[in-house]
Amino acid sequence: MAWKSFLKELKRRHVYRVAVTYAIISWLILQIVSVIVPIIEAPEWMSKVVLILLIIGFPIALILAWAFDLTPEGIMRTDPKQPGKQKPSKASKTFRISNWVIGVLIFIVIAQFLYNKYSRNETTINPDIEKTIAVLPFKLIGNDQEGAYFADGVVDLLISDLGKIDELKVRSRTSVERFHNPQESVQSIAEKLNVNFIIEGSAQKYKDEIRIMVQLIDPFQDNPIWEDRYDRQYKDIFNVQSEIATRISNSLDVIITKKEKESIAKPPTSSEKAWDLYQRGLHLVRSRAINNIRASRSFFEQAIEIDSLFVDAYVALGNTYTSEGIWHGELSGQEAKRLAQPYYLKSLEIDPNNLQALKDLARTKYYYDWDFRFMDSVNQVLRKKDPRIVHVLFEFHLGRFDQMMVDLDEMTKVIPQEEVGEHWLIAYQYYFKNQYERVIQLMEEGLLKHPQLEAYYDQFGNLCIHMGKFDRAIDILQKGLSLSDVRHPSMLIRLAIAHYKKGEVNLANNYMDEVLERAASGEPEINVYISHYYAQTGEIDTAFDWLEKAYSKREVDLIWLIVEPNFEPLRNDSRYNDLIKRVGFPDA
Repeated sequence: MAWKSFLKELKRRHVYRVAVTYAIISWLILQIVSVIVPIIEAPEWMSKVVLILLIIGFPIALILAWAFDLTPEGIMRTDPKQPGKQKPSKASKTFRISNWVIGVLIFIVIAQFLYNKYSRNETTINPDIEKTIAVLPFKLIGNDQEGAYFADGVVDLLISDLGKIDELKVRSRTSVERFHNPQESVQSIAEKLNVNFIIEGSAQKYKDEIRIMVQLIDPFQDNPIWEDRYDRQYKDIFNVQSEIATRISNSLDVIITKKEKESIAKPPTSSEKAWDLYQRGLHLVRSRAINNIRASRSFFEQAIEIDSLFVDAYVALGNTYTSEGIWHGELSGQEAKRLAQPYYLKSLEIDPNNLQALKDLARTKYYYDWDFRFMDSVNQVLRKKDPRIVHVLFEFHLGRFDQMMVDLDEMTKVIPQEEVGEHWLIAYQYYFKNQYERVIQLMEEGLLKHPQLEAYYDQFGNLCIHMGKFDRAIDILQKGLSLSDVRHPSMLIRLAIAHYKKGEVNLANNYMDEVLERAASGEPEINVYISHYYAQTGEIDTAFDWLEKAYSKREVDLIWLIVEPNFEPLRNDSRYNDLIKRVGFPDA
């Protein structure tokens, strides 16, 4: 039959061998490209281009194999006539040898690849070792910085999913953020974070396609326990993340309960597009720049338009207004409450059991309505259901230091002690006990972990002033101010106090002139800080005048009345105790 003759002719012309060899070499090339592309940060489309070229080259290779042959004299056109039986030529013997060599090499390469890919999954994990994990910020594949939000989102989902497994203790994003571009070994990072396992990886989003590369590492053996690459459609992002979390848990010999599996499998939103917008918003919020916080609202609002039941987006949107009223001072407390509170209420309407939304609502009512009773009741609920998110700052403001320490101790039973991170709260407790060396130690530890957090510099500077370390206070406060373009009135007032205490009255007046001018222009949440200065300079009546202005505007930081060291000169004045009662402190 003609077709049998055709098949024999294919064999004679070595077309079969060329096809098999081409397929194997193409596979090897694709494997090499998949490794090289992320290393050199080449764009994702490069892998596709190589694949397309290899596909195009396949029929060309077959045609050339049909038409030409490799002989001792070089490449020659294949004799179209069928030769009869003949003694194997020197060339045919050479081909046989080359076939064996190629076969052995292919076997070695494939065996090595399979070993590298699958043998690490069998790494033995010490069953007695504590399963503490840090998910380091993922690297961005390629140079598309606009896609950095996607890498952040992958880390967020992974931390969230792993955190739902009781046997694992996962460091929060805040703790690992300082290792965004680490220049140190994974062992050093693990020691600083006090973890036994490290997860690192890279991520890329190109149109509707994603690539995620993940590696679980034993940092003390410098040994990857498990690694894999996921090339999927963006619509599968939640399934991919759940799969990664499950694979990591299995690699650590952690048994996931049915309830935990269901929790991991439940996506935060029904729409990957809403999730994409939400992550874009969070990426802006993390910069802590006020303009970026404002810009983030558009993304959260768009996410809510797509998924009207997206609880996290409502909470995040509410927090953009709350933060602007508390720290940035761009909104008055009452305006911040008016804008933020409806989003917390809506999130609780969707999910009445959402404890984070409940806490944020209570926090807003506490800050802006001085609703101590509601915050107190919510904290009691949180202690029973989720001690990780108890608002310990509330107990601190009331001077309930014993309860604050109990809450912090309970937190460490659920999350690692290093994760609690409330160094400055504990530092104040030691300040009131006159244990100044411990204060400095705690605040320095806090700054190492949160070098970009302006509030730490603000509180550290305040404590240094009241420990008599004026030069140190000035240095710390000036560093805090240099972190952004925002000139926080609290920092300016503390600088004025420090210079006044040093006898540098002119410098103190310069800072005060700036703050007083801003107060005269109607800037909100500033009067209470001015009262700090006059209390420290001994102008008691003037200090109370500014406190009354703050009270009339219901300024947030009056909740510091009991514990603020700057108010120490006022504590024996009847006007001070009267103000505490009017604000509504429950223990007054």
